[in-house]
Amino acid sequence: MQERPTHARPSPGPVVLSAPAEGWTSASYQAAIEAFTRERKRAPRTVTMHPETLEAVVRTKVIQTEQALIDRVDAVLEQEAQRLEHWVAGERQSLQVCLSQELERGTLILE
Repeated sequence: MQERPTHARPSPGPVVLSAPAEGWTSASYQAAIEAFTRERKRAPRTVTMHPETLEAVVRTKVIQTEQALIDRVDAVLEQEAQRLEHWVAGERQSLQVCLSQELERGTLILE
């Protein structure tokens, strides 16, 4: 007789996880939620954590989002610089973009 493979069912009750070596980050938190959801075939109903753990998770997400925004701004500025260089071809070889916290938001200075 051939044995049928048994599919291990996840044990009931809460799942207690320890922080990874690098600590809790947005990515490791998301991976933990996804693993739980895969195993239990449902999303967790409750996540309990220390306030500093939540702070670490949110901080890494904010930093990640901030870096993505900076990268997008850099790409837009580079693209705009190229457009303006073509527009003023011959008069100026490059465009210098300067940022100043001292200007009001609605002010643009061209030289």
